[in-house]
Amino acid sequence: MSKFYLPSSTPASTTSPSPLHSPSVTTPTALRHLPSTSSPPQSYPSTPPIDSDAYSDDDLPYPTPLPRSAFLDPAFTPEKYLSSLRNRHQTLEDLRTELRDRVRELGKELVDLVNGEYEDLMGVGMQLTGGEEKVEGVRVGVLGFGREVEGLRAVVKGRKEEVGRLVGERRRVRGEVVLGRRLLEVGERVEELERRLGLKAGGEGEGQEEDEEDEDEEEDGLGKLKGNVRLYAQLMDLMERVGHHPFLDAQAARVKSVRDALLLDLGAALRLARRDANGQNTTLKVIGMYRDVGEAAEAVRILKGK
Repeated sequence: MSKFYLPSSTPASTTSPSPLHSPSVTTPTALRHLPSTSSPPQSYPSTPPIDSDAYSDDDLPYPTPLPRSAFLDPAFTPEKYLSSLRNRHQTLEDLRTELRDRVRELGKELVDLVNGEYEDLMGVGMQLTGGEEKVEGVRVGVLGFGREVEGLRAVVKGRKEEVGRLVGERRRVRGEVVLGRRLLEVGERVEELERRLGLKAGGEGEGQEEDEEDEDEEEDGLGKLKGNVRLYAQLMDLMERVGHHPFLDAQAARVKSVRDALLLDLGAALRLARRDANGQNTTLKVIGMYRDVGEAAEAVRILKGK
């Protein structure tokens, strides 16, 4: 068997460097083209030095002392005054301290003022000497004036009592005059009613004229009766205002006669009106007359036929 031999081959060399070899060092020429990483130094403006004399205590917002005139306002109130201090740069504790100091100052001023006035008063009192005679004269004059005043007071009191007595007497006399006039009027009313009702003879001419006037006033013929009723009602009113009086007691019999005669006339008029077929209106008028003299019960009795 023939042997075949392969030709030996030499390994090809490569151009890549071996990892065991160190990399090539860059030459300075190549470094010239690289950008520089270092920057030039920067400069900062210098701060001016602080002058300690540039600021003083006067430039600070210290509050001014509270003016005394603010407390002299008649309309001063603590709430209103404190509300006006809202723009004051001051703490509440400092404000309290200032107000307390102000109160202490005012108290001290008040004490000094009182002491000064007291010393002046004591000095004036010690300087006053003599004058006892003048004081005694003034005292005697005052006592005399007091006695005169007491005398005048007694006179005025007596005059006052006298005037009161005279005023009371005047009122009493005036009341008696009014009472006398009313009694005279009662007598006149009784006398007039007696004459109109035929209980007493009087002037016939005068009576006839009054009867004719009463008849002319009323078409239903009740004019005279209405006049008598009106006079009797006035008489009762006068007697009620006078009250109890001996004169009225003496006139009681005459007044009773007038009442009885008036009721007879009213009864006759009422019966006549009832018999008249068209006398309903007249009946109502007569019943009204009974009511005016306070004798409505008598009208009811007649209407019932009793």
